[in-house]
Amino acid sequence: MAKEKLKRESEGWLIFFVTYLAGLVFFAISTPEVFSSIGDLAMVAVGVTIFALPISYVLNAVWIVVAAKKDTKLEGRWETAARMRNCYCGGWDKDPATYEKRGYLVGFCGICERCGAPGHTRHFPGPVPYTGAWCDKCYRVLKWTWPFRALSGWAYILAIVMIISLIGPIVVSAIEGALR
Repeated sequence: MAKEKLKRESEGWLIFFVTYLAGLVFFAISTPEVFSSIGDLAMVAVGVTIFALPISYVLNAVWIVVAAKKDTKLEGRWETAARMRNCYCGGWDKDPATYEKRGYLVGFCGICERCGAPGHTRHFPGPVPYTGAWCDKCYRVLKWTWPFRALSGWAYILAIVMIISLIGPIVVSAIEGALR
């Protein structure tokens, strides 16, 4: 009988929704007079949102860890680790001789391209269609220093260009005036 694999994905939006509703119920029970006007209701809704976001983030992280521990009973431990890291370590469960032949240490599926340490083969953390091998440290450095990994990076670059284009001529004319 083959092992049945269950795909456990986090329902982050559902966790947030339940956390948000729990916050509203808590405020409705503890301070019912707040729900008498629209302005007070709006303030409560914003306040509950501010509290529900970090709480749901923590609950989502707990969900992922608990689901991964349960999944290790259904699949091999390297397959579970590979799914959490999004790498190719699952091959250790299927055919460890292939990775040993390539010289990888147990628990790693690649050699870091930047520092040469044992690492993991996975997708580049930015929008570039590239797969490479990085250790966890170098992968974090790439992830946080690649400016175009999200829309906010593009907005940041655009803001810098706009500031330079607006302030640049003023600074240049001030320097020209000082040199005359």
